[in-house]
Amino acid sequence: MRRYDHAHDRVVLLGLVLVCAFQWACATIVQGGIPPSAFDFRNVVPVSQKDPSGWKAAKVKILLGRLSSAFPTAAYCDIEVGIPEINFRGPVPDGFAQLEAAAAADAAARIVLSQGIPPTSILCRRFQEEMERILSAAIPGVRVTKFLTPNVPHKTFP
Repeated sequence: MRRYDHAHDRVVLLGLVLVCAFQWACATIVQGGIPPSAFDFRNVVPVSQKDPSGWKAAKVKILLGRLSSAFPTAAYCDIEVGIPEINFRGPVPDGFAQLEAAAAADAAARIVLSQGIPPTSILCRRFQEEMERILSAAIPGVRVTKFLTPNVPHKTFP
């Protein structure tokens, strides 16, 4: 698996900003790449003797941004991903949950940012809804909300 290179993305992003600054028309650019490690799941409800049971959550403050000469957008969104420890399919390992959450966040960002929604709480809510819709296919029972669960530390990306 290739290591995620933040420095390379920053150089590419800076180059795109400079290209857009020197041209009158610039297409909308949406970049993803949130690493799975950004989703640090913590157990918040222990597993009981019955299946399904347990609950874990991860919090990430994600910067959603779009470069565009017409409508540049940037907003920090507080995202909490809640997942059952065991759903009707069986246990949900943290590594699997991290990979699926990162993929869903990237896909949801591309969808929502391409819709031209202004950088408001509406953008964040639409991002949460899209992410939950996408992630539900892989992990039934998932919930994507704003920060709700106490005592779960958050990470910030980027």
